[in-house]
Amino acid sequence: MSAAGAELTGTGDATFDNTDLTSFNGFPKPTGEIDLKLVGGNGLMDGLVKMGLLPQEQAMGARMMMGLFTRRGDGEDTLTTKVEINEQGHILANGQRLK
Repeated sequence: MSAAGAELTGTGDATFDNTDLTSFNGFPKPTGEIDLKLVGGNGLMDGLVKMGLLPQEQAMGARMMMGLFTRRGDGEDTLTTKVEINEQGHILANGQRLK
């Protein structure tokens, strides 16, 4: 996906257990992982703040959240993350348990 100079790409694979509809509130339980890469996200937010479309406080909050769940990528303004759902139903971002 690409928009306004930012690009989000990802690859992953998951399987769904249709016999377990309780772990995820009525949805089949997934197991798998996805690797995501965001290029230009901070630049996009900077531009939106400069244009007055995004308040500075909201941009700061978004950057803090990205800092918690992403890692610095190889290039300039590049972030990566790996999101996993394991057999126990735990959701992890870069090994940090979210659920």
